[in-house]
Amino acid sequence: MFFAGIGLALIIAFILTLILGRGFKQFAYADLIGLFFIIFLATWAGGLWIQPVGPAMWGVSFTVFIVVGVLVALMVAATLPTPSHRKAHPPPTGGPIDRIHQESFLNVFVVMIILTLIAAIIYRLMQTP
Repeated sequence: MFFAGIGLALIIAFILTLILGRGFKQFAYADLIGLFFIIFLATWAGGLWIQPVGPAMWGVSFTVFIVVGVLVALMVAATLPTPSHRKAHPPPTGGPIDRIHQESFLNVFVVMIILTLIAAIIYRLMQTP
């Protein structure tokens, strides 16, 4: 079940990252890698923590993994700026320094999310069934 869960989460995260990457073409590869890790870890953690529903193959319920992956991808996509939104609103008056502080805050926030998801996965795997 361990490897089947990882494999399923990887496949779902890869497909959803491709879909989001095609929809938002202004992404750099580094952004897509971060997006992939967030979707992958959230899908895997959700698959471990949520009660299995639906058919199971190789000890893994596909339904839970797919639903969690799609919900996380939709939440991430809802927060992404569109190219027309970037052009319509000029950057803040503070200049490039404020933009650097904002980007560093977002990087720290993404790292905190990733570490929290890793901790949730490790905690669940360490629990005795």
